[in-house]
Amino acid sequence: MVKILFSLLLLCILRQSSYAQDKGIDARAAAIPEVNCVSVDALVSYIKQNFTTDADRVRAIYVWITNNIGYDVQRFLEREKYAGILPPSIAEVLATRKAVCQGYAELFIAICKGEGINAIIVPGYTKKQGRVSPVSHAWVALPLGDEWNLFDPTWGAGYVKDNQFIRKFNNAFFKMSPANFISDHMPFDPMYQFLSYPITHKEFIDGKQGANKTLFTYNDSLKQYSQLSSVQQNAAELRRLEAAGVDNDLLRERELFLKNTLQSFASKNSFDEGVKTFRDVISRYKEFIGHKNKQFSTIGDNDLRQMVDSMEQNVKLSRSLLSEMKPKTDAQEQAKTNTIGNMDRFWMQLIKEKQFVDQYFAADKAGRKQLFMRR
Repeated sequence: MVKILFSLLLLCILRQSSYAQDKGIDARAAAIPEVNCVSVDALVSYIKQNFTTDADRVRAIYVWITNNIGYDVQRFLEREKYAGILPPSIAEVLATRKAVCQGYAELFIAICKGEGINAIIVPGYTKKQGRVSPVSHAWVALPLGDEWNLFDPTWGAGYVKDNQFIRKFNNAFFKMSPANFISDHMPFDPMYQFLSYPITHKEFIDGKQGANKTLFTYNDSLKQYSQLSSVQQNAAELRRLEAAGVDNDLLRERELFLKNTLQSFASKNSFDEGVKTFRDVISRYKEFIGHKNKQFSTIGDNDLRQMVDSMEQNVKLSRSLLSEMKPKTDAQEQAKTNTIGNMDRFWMQLIKEKQFVDQYFAADKAGRKQLFMRR
C-alpha cells in the first residue's frame, strides 16, 4: 500500500512539474515579439534562439499558432467556391492570421522544418460524438524520441459556434499518442495511424473494432515510403486505402483524387516520353540526310537499314505514347494535337525515304548512282 501511495504521489509530482514547465514555455511562446512573427524565417530564428530542446520548440510552435491563427470560417463555408483554387500560402496565413486546417498544419510543419524537426502533414477525416464529419481534415505528425506524436493545431485553437470562431486554447490535441488520437481522427492512409494494429475505416466509422488483427510494422513502411518517387507514393497510398475499405464519400473522393493524380502522372510521363522519343527520331533523321547527301558512302548497308528501321519503330512508339495522354486543359489538348500533327507529316516524309532506301538496296552499284542522279 505504501509503495502504491508513493508511486501515485511521484506521478502527481511529475505531472505537476511537467505542467509548470509547459506553463513557462507557453508564456514565453505567447510573448514572442510581433517583429519576429512576420515570416516563417523570423519565427524559426526566434524559437531556435529562445527554446533549447526540440520538445520545447514544438511546444512553442503549437502554442504560438493556436494563440495567433484564427479559423477562417468564411473560407470554410464557401469551400465549394474555392474548390480547385490553390489554398492561401503560408505567407498569406501569417499576413491575415487566418487559415483552415490545411493552413494550420502547413504553417506548423514549415516552422518545424526550419528548426530541423521532421514533421509531416496527415490528411484524413474526423468524428465528434460518434458522428463522422462530411468534410476532410488535416493534422500534423512528428517523432519526438522513438515515438510518433500527433498534433491538431486547428482543434487546439478553438471551435466554431453559430458560424463564428471562438478562440479557446485546447491542450488536448498537443502531442497525443496514436492510440488516443485514433478515437476521433482517421487518416486516409492507414500507415499514418502509427499503430501496430491499425483499424479499418469501417471500424472507425462504426466505433467497433474487430479481432484477429495483423501486425503492421509502420516504421518500416514509413522508411520505404520515404524512398519512393511521388508517383510510387500515390500508388502505395491508393493500395493501402482500398485495402482498408472505401466506406464513405470522403474516402471515395480521396480514392478518385489519387487515381486522377496517377493518371495525370501517366499522361504527363507519356507525353514527355513521346516528345523525347520523337526528338530523338528527328535528330536521327538529320544524321540520315547527312549520309544521303553523300550517297550513303559514309554508312554501311546494315547500319543504314538499322537506322531506317529504328526511325520507323520510334515514330510509331512516340505517337502511341502521345495517344495515351489524357489532356486536362485546352492548352494540353492543343499541344497534343500539334505534336501528333507534326509526327504525321514527318511520317509521310519518312515513308518516302524508306521507299528510296528499299530501291537503293535493290539496285546494283551503277543503279544506286542513277537513283541519286534522278533526285
